[in-house]
Amino acid sequence: MLEYLSMNGYGAYIWSSYAISFCLLGGLWIQSARHLSQLKRRLLKKKLSHVS
Repeated sequence: MLEYLSMNGYGAYIWSSYAISFCLLGGLWIQSARHLSQLKRRLLKKKLSHVS
């Protein structure tokens, strides 16, 4: 198991790259979800203002 994790001495670089990629993708997902929520609120607000 340790041999697999060390990946012939490159494990620190490989696993840190995976961690950085995971964090960046997670951040992009969160940012996209927030932006979508904001757009939905704006659209609902516009629809309600046109109904009145």
